[in-house]
Amino acid sequence: MKQAIIGIGNPLMGDDGAGIAVLNKLKGRKSELPEDIDYVEMGTGGINLVHVIADYDRVVIIDAAQFGGQPAEVRKFRPDEVQTLKTQGYSLHDWDLFTSLDISKRMGELPEEIWVISVQMIDASPVDHMTSQVEEAVEEMVGLVIDLFR
Repeated sequence: MKQAIIGIGNPLMGDDGAGIAVLNKLKGRKSELPEDIDYVEMGTGGINLVHVIADYDRVVIIDAAQFGGQPAEVRKFRPDEVQTLKTQGYSLHDWDLFTSLDISKRMGELPEEIWVISVQMIDASPVDHMTSQVEEAVEEMVGLVIDLFR
């Protein structure tokens, strides 16, 4: 089974960098994860995610989002358990994770197993650091990913 952990985000946009921060911490803890996992940094995701996930049977996607939760709240879910809050966009720049997954499904390339671990962003302004609350949540997210592979 081909497996990947995919970090999505921009570390130069505050809390949006949480997915990349989690991915980097997991790379430092490879001994706690199966050897055959690919660690994939996706930046902003979008249409490229469709092509990347097509190569895998199991993926864990890590991202920060505005999902209406409490500040720095962490959630773990399968995509079919939730609905996107985003309305239809007008360009490819409005692309969200669920649009990518829907297109992958329509193409018959959706991985058999997908988990998403997300943190509620507090501040996504152009700074090179996360808020302290989201920084603390990164550790919780790392633990959730490791638990998925036990």
